[in-house]
This record gives sequence, C-alpha cells and structure tokens, in this order.
Amino acid sequence: MQFFWFLPTHGDGEYLGRTDAARHGFPYYLKIAKCLDTLGYGGILIPIGPMFEEPWVYAAALASHTVSLKYLVAVHPSYFSPAYIARQVASFDRMSKGRIMLNIVVGGNQVDLNNDGVFLSSEERYQQAEEFLQIYKALMTGGHADFRGKYYSLGKTELNFEAYQERLPPLYSAGTSEAGLELAAKHVDCYIMWADPVDIVARRIDDLRKRAMQFGRSIRFGIRVHFIVRETESLAWETAKRLMSQLSEQEVQRAIRRFEAEESSAQKISFALHQGDVGRLEIAPNLWAGVSLARGGALTALVGDPETIQKRLREYEAAGVDLVIGSATPHLEEAEVVYKYIIQPSLDN
Repeated sequence: MQFFWFLPTHGDGEYLGRTDAARHGFPYYLKIAKCLDTLGYGGILIPIGPMFEEPWVYAAALASHTVSLKYLVAVHPSYFSPAYIARQVASFDRMSKGRIMLNIVVGGNQVDLNNDGVFLSSEERYQQAEEFLQIYKALMTGGHADFRGKYYSLGKTELNFEAYQERLPPLYSAGTSEAGLELAAKHVDCYIMWADPVDIVARRIDDLRKRAMQFGRSIRFGIRVHFIVRETESLAWETAKRLMSQLSEQEVQRAIRRFEAEESSAQKISFALHQGDVGRLEIAPNLWAGVSLARGGALTALVGDPETIQKRLREYEAAGVDLVIGSATPHLEEAEVVYKYIIQPSLDN
C-alpha cells in the first residue's frame, strides 16, 4: 500500500471540530510537509474550497522545500480554464521534477458554489468536467487542442512547454453519483473513496473496474480515512472520546441536520449507516463515524491498537485498495504516530 497524508490548510487543533485556537499558516504546514518527506510518505493531498488556503500557492511553496514528497492538488473544473491548468501542471511538474498529481473535484456545497459565481447543477458540472478533461488531456499528451463543446470553445490552443513526467501526470477523483463513477471510469488513474465498511468499498471497486473495462482501461483505488492509533485498543477509544469532548450537543445536532440536507451521494451513504445515533457510530469493527459529526472531509476514523488497524487495512487491501490518504488530529504529531505504528511495520515485513 501507498500512504499519503492530508494538509489541513483550514487550520489544525488539539480537538475535532475546534480551529479557534488552531495552528495554521505556512510555517506550520511546512513542518508537516518536511516531516512527511523525511519519513517517506508518498504524497500529500491539498484540498480546495472556501474554508481552505488556495491549494496551488501552497503546493508550489511546499514543493520548493521538499525532495521526494508528491503533491496531489485539487482542481475544480468550474473555476479554471483547462488550457490554464495544463500550463500550470506542466510548469509545476518541471519545477518539482515530476511530483505533481491532479485531484479532479466536481462536487461541492451548492451554496458555496453559488456564492463563488458557479450556478451549474451537479449534472452540468460533470458534463463540463468531461469537456475539461478532454481538452486538458489533449494538451498534456499532444501539445495542442481544437475543441468545440457546450462549455468550452477553443481554437488551436497550444502547450509549448512539456511536463517533466513522460506520461500524463496521474489523475485522481472521487464521487459516487452515476456521473461521478462514469467520469472516473473514463478518465482517472486512481479513484478515491471514503473509508466505508469494507463490503461497501469492495462493491464499489468491482463496479468501477467493470465500468473502466468498457473504456479499455484499468484503474487503481484509494481510501480517505482519519486515524486514531494508540498502544492499546482502550487507549485509542479514550483518545477518540477526548477528541470529541469540546463539541456541544447543539453542534452535534447541527452536524446531523447538515447530513440530512446533504446532496453528496458519498456522504448520504455514510450517514445512512448511523443516522446520527451516537450509540451506532462504530459502523464496522474499529471504523468510527464520530469524526463526521465534528468536521468535513474524512467521514470515518480507524480506531484501535496498531495490530488491529493493520488488520483492517489488509482487509481493504484484499478488496482492491492500494492507496491510503490519512489524516489525524493534530496532523503533525499524528503523522509520526501513524508512521511508527502502521507504515514502518509494513515496510519491515
């Protein structure tokens, strides 16, 4: 398995759901990136959205201070020209000597999108993303694009400086709607899922493999998950309880109402497993959904001792997962904990 980590560019704290006293800013994020680079994590996911720092600015700055760490940078097609992104990716790739990967984000909160001037429906955004990727891939592989579509009209657009990587820098995406699955099957190299129970993940992998085969393609799979790993199982669950201790009942209820109104197919699937019932948050052995009541992003956490968490990860691996994008609270110190208890033992074996 490969292991990536998440960069918390909205701020990082000691408790879930608390960023009022958070560590944030470039010096802190640089510490995280350098830590990951030194330990040997494969990459870092840099998110996009109004609550986060701008991903390309931070990725470029961090890449200049690291050696081997790769950058999985989020791009929302509704915000960018495909020609502009192709030039940006090629430049980043040359500057970093092949350390760029692209995370295609099509979904999002409709209110946030509208506030930013994006009024396309979910279906329209996926249609736009299809055109975006056709143009982007033509530029990155052939150096030019001539395209007439519903959302883009380009004539003899050129990319005059090639990327460093001989092949197209890897494309990643998520999205469990029908349109999201089709986009992934047709275009991406790696499909990312929330860490739902293994049986759900296995069915989705089987579905995507079949869809990709229809386009003559194969595809890899990853999960996005929070970690709470301690020396013993009981200590890990005590830590989970402590991380949630600063949330009020009102905040928990607001989170539940947010899930009930959520448009995201992936989040609906996760919420359906517990319905906000705090007594049902362990939705599978060692898989805890309590984190979803405190933060966006990763909806579940693997909670337990090192041997148990390694066992759970092997179950995902047997289902077809070969990439884990982890996070933990706080991200800097816990990256070292996860490496010590989870990643290093797997390397030694």
